[in-house]
Amino acid sequence: MYEQKQNDSHLTPFCLTARQKAAISLSEMPISTAELVYRLNEAVDGRRMRLLKIAELEEAMMRGGYFVYEAQEDGKIAKTPSDKAKTLGVSMDGKRLAGGGEVTLWRLCRPLQQDILLHINALLGQDAALDWDFAPAAAPQKSGGVRRTPQEAQPPAVGAAEDRPRKAENTPSHFRYCWNCEGKIPARFSFPCPSCGWPICPKCGACRSPRMGGCPESKKGMGRFTGLLKEKNDIRTQLLNSRLLSTATFDELRQVESPDALRAFRQKYASLFEQLETIRAEKREQHAEEKAEKVKEAKLNQRGFFKIVSVSPRLVTYQTASGLKKTLPNQPPVRVGKEYVDLTGIPPAER
Repeated sequence: MYEQKQNDSHLTPFCLTARQKAAISLSEMPISTAELVYRLNEAVDGRRMRLLKIAELEEAMMRGGYFVYEAQEDGKIAKTPSDKAKTLGVSMDGKRLAGGGEVTLWRLCRPLQQDILLHINALLGQDAALDWDFAPAAAPQKSGGVRRTPQEAQPPAVGAAEDRPRKAENTPSHFRYCWNCEGKIPARFSFPCPSCGWPICPKCGACRSPRMGGCPESKKGMGRFTGLLKEKNDIRTQLLNSRLLSTATFDELRQVESPDALRAFRQKYASLFEQLETIRAEKREQHAEEKAEKVKEAKLNQRGFFKIVSVSPRLVTYQTASGLKKTLPNQPPVRVGKEYVDLTGIPPAER
């Protein structure tokens, strides 16, 4: 999901402090392993630390006992959730073809996401002490000297950072650039490819980079946005552009898999769509006013009146109908008004 530099030996291995963990926003809805990796990588600086790969996290989850390989009824060996993962919450998200066979896609519920986050350093083979290392939010007072109890020394709950100002939830705080069109892909508001798990670029439809193995779905381009996915993408774009889309709302939108579910989503967020229509109506009125103003100015330009940009006792600068700025001596027959300069006394070729 993330492109690594070929020479990254100077970067430190991926690990998270308790403070970085507290800044990570987990999803209330089940998410894929790729999405969890995306959220974990947001907390670190990719210029100094190697970003986590999907395969690395999946291997760590196998070592941590969240998934095991078991023989199926058809005799094939497949990855299945362990009792530990089932207790924390895991759901099947369908199957896809890979290497000539079917691979089951799993989605991680919030308790499972939180458990992985709490033990991420130990799972990756890093210093397990970092999982319990907590740096206080404020420096200790000189007159204090009061020791904290073991309970007070525990790291804060995941996602509980109310004492720290945060960006609005509907503001994309992080994005990456598409390898194909170099457009921005918001980290929180992108649909994952059902084949490779990478986020789909909303501008060109590309997903997994060729450097990371590529994906045949990328060849479809914008043609992949058809049917239900196109409707969901249109809703995402409209709500995001109007700053009405939150992470929780988008997580629910991504779970929509049928027209009936989409209608239920629209009914649930009817007030949100009403706000969207209000904003769109205001924008239409604003565009109509701007268009009327341009028509008015065009008529004035035809008569010889041009909008003033700047004026001094010696010179006057005005804007022509084509948007160019010109300067003339501030003397007759030039007559300067409050907003427009009167050039009717000057031949059109000299204006």
